[in-house]
Amino acid sequence: QKEVMRLGLGVAVAGGRVYAASHDGDVAAIDAASGRSLWRTRTKAPLAGGAGASEALVVVGSNDGDVIALDAGSGAERWRVRVGGEVLAAPAVAASAVIVRTVDGRVRSLSLEDGKELWMNEQAVPRLSLRGTAAPVVAGDVAVCGFDNGKVVAFAVGNGDILWETAV
Repeated sequence: QKEVMRLGLGVAVAGGRVYAASHDGDVAAIDAASGRSLWRTRTKAPLAGGAGASEALVVVGSNDGDVIALDAGSGAERWRVRVGGEVLAAPAVAASAVIVRTVDGRVRSLSLEDGKELWMNEQAVPRLSLRGTAAPVVAGDVAVCGFDNGKVVAFAVGNGDILWETAV
């Protein structure tokens, strides 16, 4: 049996709740103050990236290239879209979009409402690199991503314009 490596399953904290995802597709919300379980949802997807969260939305990604958004209050699935590349890092939930980084060097902005792609940018990545992906970080209207080619790039969340890039 082939062992599958899933490295990006950290927790997210938003609105007084902790959100966690498991490799077998479960996503759970826990009250940060009491530790009480609030809800658990079975996505039935092989999760590898997640969770990312805001007060309203919890987002996870899968090895199969699915991005799944759940209602933060109830755990109900709001939308599910296929992005065409493995999602190994937690998506970032900004005020106006979900920012997703896939292992193939693409960064996508997805609509909070329905997951529709708003913009996409692609960076050339080496043919051979370690299996891992840096999670995008959102600061206000800027999304910052690191890439396997040694670049760090800042994107405007609203339209995907490159604000700056630098080699590390």
